[in-house]
Amino acid sequence: MAGLITPTIGTGIYNITKHAIIALSEALKLELGLIGAKINVLALCPGFAFTKITESDRNRPKDLYHDVTTNSELEHIMKAYQQSIENGISPKDVAEILFHALKGEKLYIPTDHHRYLRRGVKNRMESILQDLQK
Repeated sequence: MAGLITPTIGTGIYNITKHAIIALSEALKLELGLIGAKINVLALCPGFAFTKITESDRNRPKDLYHDVTTNSELEHIMKAYQQSIENGISPKDVAEILFHALKGEKLYIPTDHHRYLRRGVKNRMESILQDLQK
C-alpha cells in the first residue's frame, strides 16, 4: 500500500520505490492492453505483513556494515511500524490473496482493508484533486 499513500515520517525512500512500482504496473497494464497482449498485470499492495523487513541489516555484508545511529526523534515512529508489522498478516495469507487475484482482472490487489490504509489512499487522492482545482 505504500505506493498508494502519501509517505509519512521515516518512510520516504521506501515509499518512493513503491510508487515507482505502481507507476510501472499501471503503464504496463495500459500498454499491454493497447496491443491486445494476453498478459495481465497485477500490483500486489500488501498492508502490514509479518516479515523481517525491519531486520534488513542482517543481509548486509560485514565489510559494508558501519555503525549507524538512528535519529532518536524517529525511534518511537519506527517502533510503531515494527509493532504494526509484527501484528500484520502472514506471508502465507499474502500468497493466498495473490493466488486468488491471478484469476481476475483487477490491477490493485490489496491484502487487507485496514482503515488506516483506506484513509491514506482517500486522503492522498482528495489532496491531489483539491490541488488540481486551484
